[in-house]
Amino acid sequence: MHKHFRNISVIFVLAVSQSAFADIHKWKDAAGQTHYGDAPIASGSVKVVTDKVPTKLKSSNFSQDDEQSLQKDMRRMEGHLQGEKAQMQEQMQRQKTQMDLEMQRQKQQQQVEMQEEKAQMQEEMQRQKQQQQVEMQMEMQRQQQQQQMEMQRQQQQQQVEMQMEMQRQQQQQQVQMQIERHRMQQQMQQEQFRQQMR
Repeated sequence: MHKHFRNISVIFVLAVSQSAFADIHKWKDAAGQTHYGDAPIASGSVKVVTDKVPTKLKSSNFSQDDEQSLQKDMRRMEGHLQGEKAQMQEQMQRQKTQMDLEMQRQKQQQQVEMQEEKAQMQEEMQRQKQQQQVEMQMEMQRQQQQQQMEMQRQQQQQQVEMQMEMQRQQQQQQVQMQIERHRMQQQMQQEQFRQQMR
């Protein structure tokens, strides 16, 4: 926008400069009225009196109408430039407003994305916590089952050992009883034998 305004200003300055240093041609028509122009008049059509001089040196030869026309053109050009400047300022303000809105939109979008990421992180942490709790519960159950199985195994082993001990004791008692019975039988036989010998 600044570049566009600068280009317009340069063109305007060049135009004024060229107008200031252009050649002015002065001539008189058949009626003797003096005229001014920026191009020479062909000889023969009217009586030509040509004075070719720079504008700055012959500025006093401009008629009042020429000066008023020039002033009018200058005011029109100034108004045009002011309008261009106002349009550029308005366009700059619109672009600034658009940039502010875009920055605000991006900021809001970043905030939304940050909130979404935060929510995702919290959800992930909650999921991991629940998973850890489940794993801990499963591990505790596994350990309890192992303990129960170990206790059952020990109980079974104790029962087997008790049964074996009871069987051993019973067998031992039976053996002792048999020995005792045999001993008693021998004694009885000996007693009978002695009685017979008498």
